[in-house]
Amino acid sequence: MSRVKRTEDNIAYARYFANAIGFESKVLEYLDKEENYSIDIVYVTDPIDRDVAILSSIGVSDYPNNFEVKGGEFKNIAIELLMTSYKRFENILDILGELGIFLIKNKLNCQPGTVFTNMIEDFYEIEMKHIMFIEPYLWEDKLSTLEFDNKKFHCLLSVPISDKELDYKLKYGRAALEELLFGKEEIDLYNLERKSVL
Repeated sequence: MSRVKRTEDNIAYARYFANAIGFESKVLEYLDKEENYSIDIVYVTDPIDRDVAILSSIGVSDYPNNFEVKGGEFKNIAIELLMTSYKRFENILDILGELGIFLIKNKLNCQPGTVFTNMIEDFYEIEMKHIMFIEPYLWEDKLSTLEFDNKKFHCLLSVPISDKELDYKLKYGRAALEELLFGKEEIDLYNLERKSVL
């Protein structure tokens, strides 16, 4: 079985995340369905709303991620994945675990605007089927760029989107979809059962 290592930097990040973002923290291990890959996830309660959970992968930043920068060039910029929802959506940990393992196992690259399709349908039969990654705007001052002794990395927030929202993004671009979701429509980010805005 392939397991993401618990390095000193990963442990330091988990502690930082728990102290900076929420309370009632716990680190949970996620094992994929084939029991071939394992990843740790830190889970905290939102300090503003106790009904909301905030989660982060631990150790995805140990793997290469060719991030597109200005001028069309690519640079290896490490990332961790975040996700948040109301606690009643108990499978959020499984979804985030699958995202992290899917990225590592398939050696994929991820940056703002990247979409992993059909990542939710194994857990919920809802309109939100796909995951789009964006900057962690809810905690940007704490999670935008992080640096520990041996590595520097960024966090990306995993946002569930629908088929029609994905089509809109493909037609008009990431910025247009983000403006629609978080500006015009002001979606409830924590509600996986929200209705598609399109």
